[in-house]
Amino acid sequence: MARDLGSDAAPREVPLRGWTTVPKGGQLVLDRPGTFLAGGLVAHGSIDIVIPRGVRLLASHKRSDYGPTQPDWYLIALRNCTGCSLRGGGTLDGDARAWDKVRAPGRRALVDWADPSCPVPSECRPRLLGVLDSRQVSVRGLALRDPVYWALHVRHSVHVALDGLDIHSEWGVANADGVDVDGSWDVDVRGCTVLTADDAVCLKACTPGRPTRRVSVTNCTLRSRSAAVKVGSETRADISDVTFGDLTILPSHRGLAIQLRDEGSVERIAFRDIGLHARHYHPSWWGGGEALHVTAVPRVAGGPLGRVRGVSVERVQARSETGVFVAGRVSDLRISQAHLTMAWRSGWPYAGLDFRPSDRGVVPGTTSHALFVTEGAAVAVRDSAVEYLRPLRPDWGSPLLQSQGGRSELQDVHVTGWCDAPSLLTTVNGDAV
Repeated sequence: MARDLGSDAAPREVPLRGWTTVPKGGQLVLDRPGTFLAGGLVAHGSIDIVIPRGVRLLASHKRSDYGPTQPDWYLIALRNCTGCSLRGGGTLDGDARAWDKVRAPGRRALVDWADPSCPVPSECRPRLLGVLDSRQVSVRGLALRDPVYWALHVRHSVHVALDGLDIHSEWGVANADGVDVDGSWDVDVRGCTVLTADDAVCLKACTPGRPTRRVSVTNCTLRSRSAAVKVGSETRADISDVTFGDLTILPSHRGLAIQLRDEGSVERIAFRDIGLHARHYHPSWWGGGEALHVTAVPRVAGGPLGRVRGVSVERVQARSETGVFVAGRVSDLRISQAHLTMAWRSGWPYAGLDFRPSDRGVVPGTTSHALFVTEGAAVAVRDSAVEYLRPLRPDWGSPLLQSQGGRSELQDVHVTGWCDAPSLLTTVNGDAV
């Protein structure tokens, strides 16, 4: 059911539940401007849904308006669709302010439903839009606003196009991701603006046997208080053949990230033609001001772990407070034609090496570096430059640090602005360069 909130008259029902009865090849146009309160809307089969500019669907915060378990909780779900489309200039609004419990300097405390179907009680809230168990689906031109959990979830679907979406979340709402692609193939995200508190674009593989493959994210503008781009951390199956290109990343806590924590592997990932800014934010948010973060460590000590290999980073222009951090089972990581500017821009101190989510948490008392390679990881860098701007942060160590078997191969890498250090390279624990 949906209620019209834009009229002085008594609330009226509109035929949003009729989506499930529209015949194959039919069209549903919500052609009356206004704000409508809704929840748990589902579309099946094949349908073209048009939500024009001036129409706003406001997500209900009543548990009774949604399905029996959390996997069913969406304002709109395209479920078991073939050839569905959702388009127009209208707005899906998660009404995050209605969930406020306490506003804090870092993350806002939110009201969560007490529902046994939620695996994480502190994340017991509905998502905005889902593309679920579907194929040949397009979502174009919509605005997604103030999600209280993930804004857009593509799960177990094939051939999905997300085009020209404008996604904004409240800056203090944790887990308000922008786009989450989970266990899906052939997904194209292009021309989107995603400005969110949590990860802006995140690729996952949450279910064993459900890999994520052939995903492209291009011509997008992103910002996050966590990672602007993230692969992981849920890697219960493989994630492979992914391209991120022509991206603009506004100041984020982490620019580009791969976090492998489970038994799946991450392979053949390309980052190309990207301009990014990374800086520190409140330490309650995952991230450490890195331009690039690639870690492959178990979620819990002794847990199953795949590997990261075949990652290329080309023509990236980065300005960050921390540089590149690579740790764990990472091989064949190649960086070329990159320019990293180390610039002190925030008032936050460096909290340490951030391994979250893992039982290692944040390792305090460490220094940050333009390139830090550790725990057996291997990186090759060529035709690249590092520039330090004054003033230098007190936590900055030498431009390159290798430790615990970490290896780096450098060719035509130039460093400027680091005049106070006796050496550009530091090794620890007796490791050979």
